[in-house]
Amino acid sequence: MQPRPDDAPISGASYLIPVDNVPALVRHATGLLERARKAGLDCALKWRIEPQPQVLRDGDLLQWVTVLASPPRTAGWSLAARYDIDPFGIAATIPHAVPGVELPRRYWTLGDPVCEHCNTVRDRRAVFLLAHADGRHILVGRSCLKAFLDCPDPECIAALFDALVPDEIVARHRFRDPGSPDYGGGYLDALEELSWTAAIVARYGWRSVAKSADEHTATASRLAFLMDRPHPKLASLWHAERAACEPTDEHRAAARRTVELVRAAPADSEYLVKLKALAGATAIHVRDRALWCSAITLDIRRRAKAREREAAASAPPIESGRQVVEGRIVKLDLRDYRNFVREVMTVQDGDGRKFWGTQPRFLYDAKEGDAVAFRADVEPSRDNPAFAFFKRPTRVPKAA
Repeated sequence: MQPRPDDAPISGASYLIPVDNVPALVRHATGLLERARKAGLDCALKWRIEPQPQVLRDGDLLQWVTVLASPPRTAGWSLAARYDIDPFGIAATIPHAVPGVELPRRYWTLGDPVCEHCNTVRDRRAVFLLAHADGRHILVGRSCLKAFLDCPDPECIAALFDALVPDEIVARHRFRDPGSPDYGGGYLDALEELSWTAAIVARYGWRSVAKSADEHTATASRLAFLMDRPHPKLASLWHAERAACEPTDEHRAAARRTVELVRAAPADSEYLVKLKALAGATAIHVRDRALWCSAITLDIRRRAKAREREAAASAPPIESGRQVVEGRIVKLDLRDYRNFVREVMTVQDGDGRKFWGTQPRFLYDAKEGDAVAFRADVEPSRDNPAFAFFKRPTRVPKAA
């Protein structure tokens, strides 16, 4: 067997591995190296845990791990991949490639597992793809490996590399150059996404996907536009918006507060359960961007409630009795009961005091933000003197 030169190319690939399974992978690779040493194989095998953010996918916390390998080479030939053959022809024949080796398209899947060396047609359990230094590839059966890989145990070469990252331990992401600085792929920095969201909200206000319209772009859509590579025709708009919404220290502080709020929030709804799962990792998948950026509403509501408490502390208390309620509608809602649905509204006056009750028929066309005035029986809350319940609303008589 020809010795491996010191400058032999080392290929590699990055994998997303469940954090709990990283020690198992290290033990597995260490055992394979020991088997290679006993078989007298001269090869290189390294692995490293990348200092990249841990990511959350399908409820599992994953860690980037890079595997670097230089398979042994004889007369220019080296192992590229192994194919397991389903004897019943039910499962697809998919290659288990050496980490970092990019296979030609025609070898991505196999039809008939034919050995291209002896051309013998028979049932096979596995075939191997060998690659030559000059770019040639050949499929060979197990018994023909010795013709290309002349070593005491050529099958050990296949066992060493095709089982390096077993399917039950690792979910293959996609091939990347180990020297590449961005291992993220479809994964985003969670804190950076929230910082840009806070900056967008400060400029345009919050707009959910459900309440977005032609004249109001959803906050998640603005975020995706600013964070992704723009279409060439929109490059000037993209640069202008990026400059206008550049996060400041205040926005980054709001992002950190939001993460803490999510982590401290009780998991009393499916929405919060999902948010808390995302907050457990420092990176999120792009498909969770809209959900994650909506977490900023927790900080928005917290600050709004703080302002309301300050306003209520300085506002005059609400008196009981029939009186004129004048202000703006801050919320319209539906309350479902057993036999009927009740339409309710919350009105806030100029002093910051709030009045809650049934939406009267003569205000059915009113929307949130509209100014309204009506006469009603008012009863202040026992817990909050700046909050009251109203009933029997009627129109305010017009001045003569």
